[in-house]
Amino acid sequence: MKKLAFYLVLLLTGFGCTDTGECLDTGIPPERFIVAISMENPHAQDFLNEKKEKDRSVYFYKLANDNITKTPYKTLVGIGKIEDSKKEYLMIELDRNIVRNILVTGNSETIYLNNKGKSDILQIKAKRVETECDTFSKTEELIINGKKKEELPSLHWSPIILIE
Repeated sequence: MKKLAFYLVLLLTGFGCTDTGECLDTGIPPERFIVAISMENPHAQDFLNEKKEKDRSVYFYKLANDNITKTPYKTLVGIGKIEDSKKEYLMIELDRNIVRNILVTGNSETIYLNNKGKSDILQIKAKRVETECDTFSKTEELIINGKKKEELPSLHWSPIILIE
């Protein structure tokens, strides 16, 4: 279960306000949902094929009301560095339209991340927050495979939280 702590999540920021009340463009796109796993973590290999490319089995999905039918969503996968980090990360991103319309509802939502080994269960409670400058999302609760994350993404300046 410890390897699941390497998931990073959510997301969400757009514009911020300065102390003077002026709006400031942070340059960060709004409402992102990214799982980032250090390439040094063995769990990253569950998402890659032999050529270190995205395995075909990697995608986010939700279950229909019957708890059987899967609705797969567009999932982007790549390897890169985050800001000033020298480490490489496997970045798994859910399509922004899905984040906006499916995850940020104010209610607890469940989404699954499938890989060649299994499906991880992510339960997210996020709501939309309006300021003078912009509307963005705030994560209120995050549970990964039944384990509640105590550190949640901040409101503005942290679209990705790194957990090694």
